[in-house]
Amino acid sequence: MKTLIAMPMKAYADAKTRLSGELDSGARQRLAKVLFEYGQAFFSENYPQLDRLVVTPSSEVARAARRAGASALREPIGVAGLNAAVAMALSYARLRRYDRLIVLPADLAILKTVEFDALLELADRYDLVTARAHDGGTNALLLKLPNAFTFRYGADSARKHLHQALELGMRAVTVSLPFIGLDVDSPCDRAEARRIGVGAGAYL
Repeated sequence: MKTLIAMPMKAYADAKTRLSGELDSGARQRLAKVLFEYGQAFFSENYPQLDRLVVTPSSEVARAARRAGASALREPIGVAGLNAAVAMALSYARLRRYDRLIVLPADLAILKTVEFDALLELADRYDLVTARAHDGGTNALLLKLPNAFTFRYGADSARKHLHQALELGMRAVTVSLPFIGLDVDSPCDRAEARRIGVGAGAYL
C-alpha cells in the first residue's frame, strides 16, 4: 500500500516549552533538534520505502527535513495548531492518492521497528489505528484513505479519535505501544527516556 508518514513539527524555538522549568531556551532548541533528527534518521534507515512529510511553520525545520530525505509542507501564516497541521497532511495525501496516512510526532525519543511493524500489520485489518500516549493523547494515528476524518488532537484525543471512527462505521482500534507512547513533553518524560537510555534517550 502506498503509505505516507506525516510528522508535524514546530519551530525549534517554540518546541518543548513545558520543559522551561529545567532547560533554558537554547537547551530546549537543541533537544528538539536532536529528537527531530533522530526520528528522521530512524525512518530513513529502517523504512526507506515509506514517504515522509514534515508539516512545519519553520523554514529551518523544512530544510532539515529535505536534507533527511523527507518532503516538507510549510504551514501558512495564520494557520496554527496540531489539528490544522495534520489536516494539511491529509489533504496532501489525498491529492497524491496515498492509500494510508500515518501521523507521528516528529520528536519521539525512542523508536522501535517492532512497534512500528505492529502498527503496519494492524492497518491490514482496521481503517483507523491509534497508539495511546501515557497521558491519553494520540502518539500515532494510522488512517486508511480515502476515509473522511476530523482530527481531535488535544486532551483525551485517543478516546475521541476512537469514538469518532466507530460513529463513522470504521473498523478502529486503540493500542498501547510503550515507546511510541512516550513523548518528551515534561520533565518526567525526559527523565524516563534518559533512564531507558536507548534511541535519542541516550542524548537527553
